[in-house]
Amino acid sequence: IIQYRCFSNGSEEHITIIALLEGAKLTTMSGPYVQGESVRITCIAPEYYNAHSLRLIKDGKNAERTWITTQLTKHGVEFSVANITVADSGNYTCIYQAETGKRTFNSSKSNVVAINVVVTGNQNETGSTGLSTGAIVAIIFGTFFLAIIIIILVRWRTRIHWKKNSCKKNPTDDTSNDHSRPSETEVMKFVPSGDEDIIFIE
Repeated sequence: IIQYRCFSNGSEEHITIIALLEGAKLTTMSGPYVQGESVRITCIAPEYYNAHSLRLIKDGKNAERTWITTQLTKHGVEFSVANITVADSGNYTCIYQAETGKRTFNSSKSNVVAINVVVTGNQNETGSTGLSTGAIVAIIFGTFFLAIIIIILVRWRTRIHWKKNSCKKNPTDDTSNDHSRPSETEVMKFVPSGDEDIIFIE
C-alpha cells in the first residue's frame, strides 16, 4: 500500500495506491490423473501475510466440485477429492485474503496447475456401476424375460381359478324340480269317462 499527499488549488488530497497481495504457491501430485483416483492440491500463502479464506479456482471460477479442505499450516491448506472425474479437468489457481493496515485485501492469483483427467481402457468398457457393457445388457434382457414369465404364470393361474368357479353348482334335489311327477303324499285323481268306479290313490 502506497499513500501520496497531493496539493491542488490550495487543497490537500490523499491518493492511495493499493497493489494486490502476492499470490500463493499452488502445487499438486504429478500426473497422469486417472479417473476414479484421489487427487490433492496444496495452496500455500506467503508467511508474512495474515492469510485466510484460501479458495480453489478452476478456469477462472470457484471450483464447482466440492473439494475437501484440510488446514495444513497457518498459511496453507490442502484441497483433495477422493474420486476425480473427467469433469474435474481444467486449469486451477488459488487465491486468499489477508489483513493489512486494518483492511482486508484479496491476493492475486497463484500459479496455474493444469489437471487433465484420463480414462483407461477398462473404464471405457465399464460404467459408473463397475459392470461391463455386456453384463449390463445381459441383466436388462434377463429382467425382461423374467417379467414375461411372471405375467404368463399369473394369467395362467387366473384362468384356472375362473374355470373352477364357473364349474361349481349348488346341490339341488331332482324331485324338487320335477313338477310333473307327483309326490307320495299327493292325491291323484282319475276322472271316469263313464260308469267306472272312482279310484283314489293316497
